[in-house]
Amino acid sequence: MMRRRLNEINEHGEVLEKHLLDSSAEEFDISQITAKRYLDAMCSSHGCLEKVSRVKSSIIRMKKEDLWHNLFLHHYEFEQF
Repeated sequence: MMRRRLNEINEHGEVLEKHLLDSSAEEFDISQITAKRYLDAMCSSHGCLEKVSRVKSSIIRMKKEDLWHNLFLHHYEFEQF
């Protein structure tokens, strides 16, 4: 769940947890359990993502305090080229 997955979350605002786990496991050729472990780490208090429970599913989105930081970094990357 590297840069492409974070860009997907930034672009859409939020992503279904199941979609993120399934697509990440396939893309990186890892098990869904391993993908879940990475996602859990990224949703920890030190991570940049948060998990929000909904009625039948969970979504993953950027933590609000990291949103401006990520927007700044994204803008800075494009300014370099």
